[in-house]
Amino acid sequence: MSNSMRMAVSTPTHNLILYRRPLHPELFVLKARKTITAPGGIELETWLLPMGHMLRLTKGGHCVCELVTDRDNGLPTQGVITTFPAVGERDFEQLFEDAALLYTTSAQTENLTPRLYQASLADMRALAKDTGALVAEWPLEATPGSRGSYAPAGANLEPAHSLGTCLSMLEVQRFGDELHASSTHMHPAGGLVLRTQTVFARV
Repeated sequence: MSNSMRMAVSTPTHNLILYRRPLHPELFVLKARKTITAPGGIELETWLLPMGHMLRLTKGGHCVCELVTDRDNGLPTQGVITTFPAVGERDFEQLFEDAALLYTTSAQTENLTPRLYQASLADMRALAKDTGALVAEWPLEATPGSRGSYAPAGANLEPAHSLGTCLSMLEVQRFGDELHASSTHMHPAGGLVLRTQTVFARV
């Protein structure tokens, strides 16, 4: 890889933003979506985005949205409860008393060597196949600013001009009165792996 190419590809920086309002699909590039319901009139819609995701939970007239993104502009500012960079290890908890809902989340990043990054990609592909998680893969191309094109998991994603493979995965499970969402977002620049764990619980 040339020095100019190495400088053109930087490791993305993600933010986690929690909203007390609905966000709408037209604001984002959606690669996949899924809805799950839970007792008490709770509905959780999950959206897989390029290098990110959104969770939109509704309960009666209440709405809470978690957005994880590497975008730094064009995002709504109204209704933001908190925002923080998803770097290193972060934890956050918010009780919505009027909705009888407890939100907890944790985010963790690590930087892997190229060999470990490839092994982790294989692990994520196998996990997505076993669990039916939402997943998207695409090549990181040499063109500055390009996100590449998306392809189904397991496709040949390594053209001659590719700098590696990006992956985003999102899995949601229901455990009694709780909804658990786990995400993994991988970028070959710096071997970045961002993992989040979020729980919505009735209280």
